[in-house]
Amino acid sequence: MAVGTIQRSVLTDIANAIRVQNGGTGTYLPSEMAAAVLALDGTRAGTPFQAVAGTGTGVISDTVFDGIADAIRAQNGLAETYTPGEMAPAILALVWDVGVKMRAILLADGTLEFNYRDGRSSDVPGAVILDAWEVDPSGYSSASARPWDDVKLSVTRVVFDGDFSEGGLANASYLFHGFENLVEAEGFEELSGATSMNQMFVSCPSLETIWADGFTSSATSGSLMFSGCGRLVGGAGTTYASSRSGYQYMRIDGVRGAGYLTAKSS
Repeated sequence: MAVGTIQRSVLTDIANAIRVQNGGTGTYLPSEMAAAVLALDGTRAGTPFQAVAGTGTGVISDTVFDGIADAIRAQNGLAETYTPGEMAPAILALVWDVGVKMRAILLADGTLEFNYRDGRSSDVPGAVILDAWEVDPSGYSSASARPWDDVKLSVTRVVFDGDFSEGGLANASYLFHGFENLVEAEGFEELSGATSMNQMFVSCPSLETIWADGFTSSATSGSLMFSGCGRLVGGAGTTYASSRSGYQYMRIDGVRGAGYLTAKSS
């Protein structure tokens, strides 16, 4: 365990930065600072206490600063290294995704989760959030316009949480275009209000199942919605060719456990 001398003012600056971010008045031992950084979430309790930096030096283990640096990286998602003197500015630079909005959230298990709430959170048990993007209610004019396009090959599952429909997504076109490793989508009923689903699942060759607990379509267009989805089957086990990929020819079964995409009844 390496130890070294450090200016007392450096530790005071780190503690003050933590208090600016949480709006608190608490004091912190050096060993408590990493946990305090990890606990920051963008919520400020009030007017922060700001201590006056003292003089002198002290002997601190390197593990203390390693822990603080790890906590900063956990918060900002960067791979930067920080000297003790750079830690207070790095803490002050932290920002959080707050406010009620539609988000697409990438989880470590390959799930892309969609919800509508204040701040980043997941309904998936044990979820580890890797990244998140705001979803534009007006939708996207191409696959490359989606902010999550760069991670499309990492996604194996899509989940729409029960609050997503409250965000008012009008256009679901291109949402999962080119998601080559996507196997299933759950909560499709949350898209009942979308009016356009053009090329929504184009080139998703691994897609097998779309689950929906009830679905009322508002879609007026769905061109090539399932083109290139050769494993997507209906209740009778029929694989649909791209020539029948228009949304107007499809419906979603409303019973959980039988939520396959199926042909419209004649």
